[in-house]
Amino acid sequence: MIIQTPTNIDYLIPQFRILLGDTQTPYQFDDSILRSFLLQGIVLLQRRWRYRYAVCMPDMITVDPTTNERYLAIHQHQGLWYLPSGVATYDVVRNPFHDFFDQSSLPISQEDVYPVLLAGVVVARQSQLASSATDFQTWSDGSFSFSNVASQRALVELLNHATNELNKYFALRLANARLGL
Repeated sequence: MIIQTPTNIDYLIPQFRILLGDTQTPYQFDDSILRSFLLQGIVLLQRRWRYRYAVCMPDMITVDPTTNERYLAIHQHQGLWYLPSGVATYDVVRNPFHDFFDQSSLPISQEDVYPVLLAGVVVARQSQLASSATDFQTWSDGSFSFSNVASQRALVELLNHATNELNKYFALRLANARLGL
């Protein structure tokens, strides 16, 4: 699903575009596609982060009929999160029961921006591989030959690099937490 409407994490798109290497105009990716990759990256991180953040998906928003207050129905162990006014569909919200956050007004804590961007890159690379699968081919007819398997290898290497970076980030955070740093 491509998310056309701006969200509260659109401020990350320029950094995300640089990390993807999409810096030459005209850009390879439209902002709506980058927004969708970022939001899916946050969804990818939810279980790993014990639902530190959530994306306000339309089917997760519920309204209390007696008070008309909106809530976000998260994982069964997290319950309902109250949604303040101004939070729109596909916005990112912080877990109100999580004691990790500082008082920043940005939806993503500054400390979490890099892993969110990396998770978005992982989603983007997986999407590129899946959508290009039929393009990766080799053929020859005796006189001519063609191969773009090197493109596939390059995309796989980029995906593996982003996945490894994300795993290293979390391994380092876990090691530092065990050491009390």
